[in-house]
Amino acid sequence: MSEAYRLDVTVVSASSLPWVERDRGCDAMVKVKLEGQSKETKVVVGVNPVWNETLHFDLKKKPSNSSLIIIKVYDHEQIMKNKFLGSAELSFGSILSSDSVTCKIKDKNKEELKSTIKLYFKYISPSDEETLPTSMSREAPVLSSDTLEESERNEERHTPVSHLGIWSKNPWSDSTGKVKEDRDGFKLPPGWEWEDEWDRFIGDWEVMTSIDTGEYQTQRGSRKYEEKIYEYQSRMPFSNWPSDENESEWKNEEGHSLSYYTEDSRQVRDTLELPDGWEWDSEWSIAPPHRGTDKDGWEYKGLLLASGWAPRSRKSITRRRLWNRTRIQTGDAFIKTSTGDKYKGWEYAHISSSTYHQEHSPLFGKRRRRYLRKIKTKTQAKLSNPPRFIFPEHQQVQVPPRLYFPMKGLFKYELRVYLYQARDLYAGNSTGLSDPYCIVSFEHYSQTTREINQTLTPLWDHTCVFDDIKMFGSPSDVKGSPPKIMIEIFDKDNVGKDYLGYVECYPIVRINENQQQRRQVSLEETEEVLHVPFSLEGAEPVDEPKDPVTSLSWYQVTRYGRYAGQLLAAFELFLVDSVCPPPILERDYGETDKKKWWYTVPHGIRPEYETKTIKILCWGVRNLKKYRLGSVTSPFIKVECGGVTKKTNHIIDTRRNPNFTDGPIIMELKLPVNPLYCPPLNIYLYDKRAFGQKPLIGTYSVQITEDSPTETDRPSLRHNPLETANTLRQRKTKQGQVAIDMETFLDEDPDYIKDSRFDWWTKYRLAVLKATGSKLQDSEIEYVNENHDRLKLFHHELEKEPRFHNFSDVVKSYPLYRGKGSIAFDDPSENTRFAGTFKGHITVKRGKHTANEFDHKYIPTKDLCPVVIRVYVVEGIGLLPLDPNGKSDPYLRLSIGKCVMDDADNFVPNSLNPVFGKMFELSATLPLDHTLKIQVLDHDYGSRDDFIGQTEIDIENRFISRYRASCGIPETFSKNGPNHWRDTDLPTDILDWYCKVNGLKEPVRTANGLIYNYDEYTINHTDLKPYMRQHKYVGSPIQQIALALLRRENVLVHEHVETRTLENPNQPGISQGSLRMWVDIFPKSYNLPPPVDISPRKPEDYELRVIVYDVKDVKLADYNPVTDEEMSDIYVKGWLRGQEETQKTDVHYRSFDREGNFNYRFVFPFQYLPAEKRIVVSKRKFFDVNKTEIRALPYLTIQVWDNDKFKFDDHLGKSCT
Repeated sequence: MSEAYRLDVTVVSASSLPWVERDRGCDAMVKVKLEGQSKETKVVVGVNPVWNETLHFDLKKKPSNSSLIIIKVYDHEQIMKNKFLGSAELSFGSILSSDSVTCKIKDKNKEELKSTIKLYFKYISPSDEETLPTSMSREAPVLSSDTLEESERNEERHTPVSHLGIWSKNPWSDSTGKVKEDRDGFKLPPGWEWEDEWDRFIGDWEVMTSIDTGEYQTQRGSRKYEEKIYEYQSRMPFSNWPSDENESEWKNEEGHSLSYYTEDSRQVRDTLELPDGWEWDSEWSIAPPHRGTDKDGWEYKGLLLASGWAPRSRKSITRRRLWNRTRIQTGDAFIKTSTGDKYKGWEYAHISSSTYHQEHSPLFGKRRRRYLRKIKTKTQAKLSNPPRFIFPEHQQVQVPPRLYFPMKGLFKYELRVYLYQARDLYAGNSTGLSDPYCIVSFEHYSQTTREINQTLTPLWDHTCVFDDIKMFGSPSDVKGSPPKIMIEIFDKDNVGKDYLGYVECYPIVRINENQQQRRQVSLEETEEVLHVPFSLEGAEPVDEPKDPVTSLSWYQVTRYGRYAGQLLAAFELFLVDSVCPPPILERDYGETDKKKWWYTVPHGIRPEYETKTIKILCWGVRNLKKYRLGSVTSPFIKVECGGVTKKTNHIIDTRRNPNFTDGPIIMELKLPVNPLYCPPLNIYLYDKRAFGQKPLIGTYSVQITEDSPTETDRPSLRHNPLETANTLRQRKTKQGQVAIDMETFLDEDPDYIKDSRFDWWTKYRLAVLKATGSKLQDSEIEYVNENHDRLKLFHHELEKEPRFHNFSDVVKSYPLYRGKGSIAFDDPSENTRFAGTFKGHITVKRGKHTANEFDHKYIPTKDLCPVVIRVYVVEGIGLLPLDPNGKSDPYLRLSIGKCVMDDADNFVPNSLNPVFGKMFELSATLPLDHTLKIQVLDHDYGSRDDFIGQTEIDIENRFISRYRASCGIPETFSKNGPNHWRDTDLPTDILDWYCKVNGLKEPVRTANGLIYNYDEYTINHTDLKPYMRQHKYVGSPIQQIALALLRRENVLVHEHVETRTLENPNQPGISQGSLRMWVDIFPKSYNLPPPVDISPRKPEDYELRVIVYDVKDVKLADYNPVTDEEMSDIYVKGWLRGQEETQKTDVHYRSFDREGNFNYRFVFPFQYLPAEKRIVVSKRKFFDVNKTEIRALPYLTIQVWDNDKFKFDDHLGKSCT
């Protein structure tokens, strides 16, 4: 038989691979080549792929150290040839010194890229089963102690010459068989010496092994154990079965023979001795027959070895039946070896690297046994640091030896893990839900909870009890540094399981009996409670401070380094004694299977419950994605919280009206008093389809303690705008979607008086200059002196203003998800889980529901409402440059529903801070058209226009919000001047509406003012002075009083300009610039007021005339050899900043007295903005198609020069004005 070598290459992951495809990065795959063999991995999408795939290379001989391992990374293509991304080369000798390698990837030119790839290597040779070590440390740390029970474990290994049972002796080695070294050649660390000689590892020792070695396994948490063995019989084909039991062979559950314990096989069943502390509770009996056996309990196997066991087979040659016998624990049971001389400590395996077994089989080719030797500190040796075993440099790396420490005092503890519930878990199923259960691990103990089906918020109410934990050391040391508890959460599937995350935590250690009595639960001890008393001998009295009160806390669940939910749990570790046992626990049983039970979380730790009422206003659904190629047209909502479930009626057709017709859902249920422990509210969206199908479309879990206010803080709701009477003058409005010329619009109004000194830009520039701290111009100063209205400038989105609460006071948007979650942060499949949006409002109130609480609150109408939307876009700031000249040619595109407006013809050339000054008017129908999308694009001539960024606004939330975000209220009521009234409602109408929705008494008009909230207010009222401005354009006093009262409440949205960030879906989280704008929303049934004129200021034509009479005291730059005097040929040159045109006078030749006379005139035509005191220059740069507009301060530059014919002119001086 020829020997074979093997190399396992595990391709783990790669990072920062080149982008090949714009939307997904690349389809990465890896090819590994060695000794003429080439193998490849699967394809993983992304620039940071994770494979975790192992490639096996079977080699005929051991490669040389110079043999190359070539790793190549490709972008997989379906039709074309795979695209090469990079490669890396490693020598075989380099991987023998490390099992993990992270190497740089090089391109075709052998230049290093930023990309890296991580691999694991495992090399196995047949001679010594040499495997790459898992730890390359040269030093093995050992804990310090006066005497170490074990310092080194040497193993005597034998290999059989053949399978006839003759073993040959090999050298001594360490526990892995990698390092061949005689046991007497081991060197001790400094300061330590041998205490006795080597001895075999047999005798009394506490390990958990199987019955076939004569060592019995204690079932944790039980005093009764059922031993099981099988009786096997064989026959020739078509012959009779043996009738004598003495001809049977006895095997354990794993199928290993037990006959080598005694020469007589008839005594095998009765010679199995019990360990100390156990006694038989019954005799051996045949297990009861079932449908897999015949009436005598036999099950049969045929001629084929691969065939399974069956209740009857005519061609069977082997049969078996199960025997049972019960033993019970009578005392403190210890595990002892009872095999005698037949068991000499040997362990058997096929090869050195495989798992060793304590039972013998003829197929095993290796065996080993362990030897021990004690070490101790030398006399008068002072060791400040723990000892370390130092291995010689020329040796192979040795596995650190196993150490055993003799401890004084063995203490018993009982661990209780209280698992109550979890929330916001990872979705492990394709439905978007999971079947979660927990595995609790503590030291070498573990337990599993029951699974909860189809939920992301499971309520286990489960207590895991570990009642037989033995730990050495002082209890005070355990309390100061308790062992860690690991809780892993999994999703149970029909085949396998999915990993949902883990939690690491530490228990509260209770060793003071007074603290245990504080938590004692006064329950009668019955058969259904756990009460295990133990005695502690040698335990020292402990006087500890009071332990903290055990209470449930939320622990974060982590999955692959990212947030994956929260777990509500508590942990206690009791020092067990007979004086004060741990508190008694109650059991709970399954609904269907009463044999399944578990311990519940005890009283005093579990939350206290009370009756609460949850009101859910189901408003509607938005942005529903298709499910199984079909549109979701008849959805309905099911809500669940604390085991209480309710649902709405289905929507008839979302294409006509996506709102629910039901009233609010009222749920009365028991919830924890502490809102921190409240379970989440689960929202499920289903679709009613043909043939009774109701597929689950999406789910979402709402943390009601965080996402919903209490009923006392419930925001007021706005009334339907269609029901409000229009009190403004009647006016015919323009229909459709058009960009309006606002100057023409305003000029049509005969009552409108325009103030030519000020415009809207004066108010806007005043807000900008104050926000930046810049100096005000003359026009702004004059505007302030006349006490005109101010403008509120938000440097963020309007909904992000804290006092507006994202306009979720009436309804809030909850995203719905379906499908299995992703692992990576940038996994594109995460976006495909979005299934739609549910709009609703959730409120919680203590106590039961009464008919007068919720039923009489006003709710906005859910009917269709046609509206007109006016979008004012002022300017862009810091847009992304997309042209070769470092600029862009931006323009706007607006869309809502099926209505799209494109302003590509009016793009702003060569600008990153364009001034748009545009008003767009669009028609929409709420709630069908609910989201306004504003895009900014870069205009190109020879190619497709580039996308810069976009912003989206929820028009519906603004329209129905109690903050009245449909139209901001100004500071004064003016029908003329620069701040004319632009709302459909008068201030008195708005005040009436405000009182109605907030439950206030309706205001009453009087001869001199208004009675509001039982107080009378006049125009000279002291409380209203800070909220009123007086100028020549103010309207009636009644309207001014009403407006001042609204401004004093500081609830409604004021006149403003918001700054909205532009985003690119392909580059999430990266700003592409911003827009300054605002939106007005009016019902289409109203006669619309005139819009605000925000057209950009147009420069006026000016002409600057400069007359140059003479110059004096000019520097003489030349020398006249004829007259032997200094002189200059003087001329004057001048220009305006930003203009290319330069003008100059004629030359005054041979000036000897430093003077020059000209009487020359410069004429500079230019365009000027008087309000901003800027000149406007439009010039075309090199290779630019369009002119670039530049605004600059009007500076005039005058220079004096000396004219020369054969050299450059000399500069004599200049002046800037």
